[in-house]
Amino acid sequence: MSEKKIKSEISKLILKFSRKKLKKISTKQPIIGGLLDSFEMINFITEFEKKFKIKLKTKDLTPVNFETLSNIHKLVKKNIK
Repeated sequence: MSEKKIKSEISKLILKFSRKKLKKISTKQPIIGGLLDSFEMINFITEFEKKFKIKLKTKDLTPVNFETLSNIHKLVKKNIK
């Protein structure tokens, strides 16, 4: 999957679970506390793991890894096989 496609899929998931009605997410926009609250993050991570066929380790579930679209993209690249 290309980098552009990965970022696009991540954006779609964030927009799906966010209560804020946006059409696009910038790569530096805050995700945690900005677009998703703690309950929405749980749903996002569950769907995120299914979408990319990955299982995140507990050590990966840090605020920094989910802070921005760019950080989430790095997390996918690190875990995708």
